[in-house]
Amino acid sequence: MAVVDNEVIGAISSVITAWAVFEATHMMIQGIAVKKEFQNMGIGKKLLQHTESYAKSKSVHGIGLCSGHQRGSAHTLYESNGYSKGTLYFMKNF
Repeated sequence: MAVVDNEVIGAISSVITAWAVFEATHMMIQGIAVKKEFQNMGIGKKLLQHTESYAKSKSVHGIGLCSGHQRGSAHTLYESNGYSKGTLYFMKNF
């Protein structure tokens, strides 16, 4: 979490999973958010960097995340931090 004056202004959530096919562990970022008034101040970048450091300390092979097409500014953040566009994500709602 990112905290300023005892207020949570950003958070990131992730899970480490095993990739049986590759015999390696992988981290999935399940969510990352920064309050609107604190966006574009480097907070998202710091959350990503902290998560990456943690993943490396756990010998994780790689990190992935899913992001909606409409989140262009978030995509810029991910790409500027070394993440590349990968596969398409398919979903079915009930």
